[in-house]
Amino acid sequence: IAGAVLPVIAVAVMLIFKGIQLEGFNKISHLYYWVPALILNAVATELLLRGYLYQLYKREYGVIASTVITTLLYLSLEFEILSQGKIYIATMILFNILLCIIMEYSESMLVTIIIRFVYTLFSTLFLGSLPLSGGYPVLLKTEIPGKALITGGENGIEGSIIIISIIGIAAILIIWRVYNPIKLIKNLTKKRKA
Repeated sequence: IAGAVLPVIAVAVMLIFKGIQLEGFNKISHLYYWVPALILNAVATELLLRGYLYQLYKREYGVIASTVITTLLYLSLEFEILSQGKIYIATMILFNILLCIIMEYSESMLVTIIIRFVYTLFSTLFLGSLPLSGGYPVLLKTEIPGKALITGGENGIEGSIIIISIIGIAAILIIWRVYNPIKLIKNLTKKRKA
């Protein structure tokens, strides 16, 4: 659900504010090749980042350091990200952090694999908005007449202030659910009194 909700809400907001217009469908030949390619991409990325590196650094340095290190490693794997603009970079960083938070919450890599796959499916195959995915076909014909800050411009929804806001809200909600700051503060206060 999280993988689909993030881009769907972003596109819905853009549609409401006329930042994006849907103009029809493109015919995709050999769709049965592209979906498995996205699945393999998600599995390989998550196995490397959260299955191996995240767990390795978590044992040595803890959750926060592991999240920072794997996020930086993700950026170094996709070095072209650095040329895509500040909002795009921030979106990719925040999305990676969100996946680390979800991994800690769910204790399952399967969840992060599914989220990455569904998010990439919507962003790449349906909208064609991940600029680094170059070779993937695009199902929906879209026109993006709105301001680049809202629509993401040539970076699609990943370059939009809307998607970064939605990912940020999702991260805050999950952090709240996992760590419950009010309960955490109360527990810390009780320990000081004792």
